[in-house]
Amino acid sequence: MKRFIIIVMKEATVFCAILLSISQSALGQGFDLRSLSKEALSRGADGAAVYFLYADYLRNSGDFPDLEITAYYLTEKGEFSKADSLLKRIESEKVIEQLNDSLRRYYYLARANVCFENNDYINCLRSLDEVTDEYVPPRLMAECYQELGLYEKAIAKYASMFDDYNEGYVNCLIAECYRAEGLFEKAIEHYLQAMNNRPAWAMPYYGAGWSYELSGDDSLALEYYNKGLSVDQSYAYLFLMRGELLLKLGREEQAKDDFNTVLRLDRTISDGSCRQYALMLLGREDDALIWMNRIIEHQPDNPGHYYDKACLCCRMGLLIEAVDALKIAFSKGYRRFAHIIADDDVDPIKEIPEFKELFSYYYSHHLKELETINDILQ
Repeated sequence: MKRFIIIVMKEATVFCAILLSISQSALGQGFDLRSLSKEALSRGADGAAVYFLYADYLRNSGDFPDLEITAYYLTEKGEFSKADSLLKRIESEKVIEQLNDSLRRYYYLARANVCFENNDYINCLRSLDEVTDEYVPPRLMAECYQELGLYEKAIAKYASMFDDYNEGYVNCLIAECYRAEGLFEKAIEHYLQAMNNRPAWAMPYYGAGWSYELSGDDSLALEYYNKGLSVDQSYAYLFLMRGELLLKLGREEQAKDDFNTVLRLDRTISDGSCRQYALMLLGREDDALIWMNRIIEHQPDNPGHYYDKACLCCRMGLLIEAVDALKIAFSKGYRRFAHIIADDDVDPIKEIPEFKELFSYYYSHHLKELETINDILQ
């Protein structure tokens, strides 16, 4: 019953938590809401964990919880600006080190979430370092390591999630790190494991196909793109990648069919959109740039979007614009240097002096940043 409730609560609202706190008799047993909160947190259901704490506070005190709990609740709702304002109020009114263990923990978890949202991965790790290990969300820490290019640490942290997360999902996360690091054989190994874990999920087929292609095996790349599309005809990136490969193999009409399918499937401005590449490959370069800029306008602080624009501009021969976009990506926190080195999309600018200077500056800055958290990384 507890596990079922946690699963339900992962998609629930605070209202459901309040109902749970006042209707234990209907459920037939009295739940320890704080224990449920801890268990939910261990399963990655961070939002549910906060809802249970809300319910516990309301049940025991009849009042709203402390500011620290509220700030964390706001970050789980995605209201980071409100959470940040509340955290600054806490910082101005209280001595953080004098908070009790529970409030101190939720203050630092909330601060970590805000830092991650702002692409401040160094200070996210600093905040998480203030939290007792058992309460640290492993995925958040792993994602910080991954964004900082610390792939070995990211992989180790993702590997600790196998007991509490779907194995296919975890294997894909690990594979993504290996692929970004340029270790394609290891990436493929984990993508294949993910397929065995979740055979109807398109993501590992896409990842395996891309890794085969990056390693120079177009035949196996095409095989896995086709396998992915055999289980999911709605995954736009698979059509895009297959279309690009077909174009490279001289099968232009089939490639155009795939690109047009991308346009049919991908109509929404979102983080995972690939419509701009299909437009570019169909010769509609102005439309491609318009779509790319709309994605950036939708999420102007996402460094990955500017890196995507750099890739798009490179492929369109707009090399100065590509370097400018990459500069913004770096300034907003993009730190996947190994991926840049391995990514052939940005090959056209790699010998340009402006790129070399930019890459060298931010890579040196990155190494200095990492030195500031050596105590955490040991």
